Amino acid sequence: GDAAPQGTAVALRQPVWTGDAILTPLQVVEDSRCPANARCVWPGKLTVSTRIAATHWTQTAPLTLGDPYEVMGRTYVLATAAPLPTAGGDIPAGDYRFVFERQ
Repeated sequence: GDAAPQGTAVALRQPVWTGDAILTPLQVVEDSRCPANARCVWPGKLTVSTRIAATHWTQTAPLTLGDPYEVMGRTYVLATAAPLPTAGGDIPAGDYRFVFERQ
């Protein structure tokens, strides 16, 4: 399983190069984002359990959309996530696409 090129939007369990590590989104831990067609007091958040694998170490961490995560002197961020939620509908796990960035 080759990892996708950096910047590629990947599905759950699809590895992608991010800097000199490979990030793999494993599962959506929380998706409480405000639906695109609703008004919310609280924006909510999306957290994805993500495996970060570099040459000599691997760890799994909860990455939250837009929040930088620092590990071993590197900082990664879950930059974008699609699709946006809609009111009254759960997003099937297979429909998610994520873009990770090394900061």
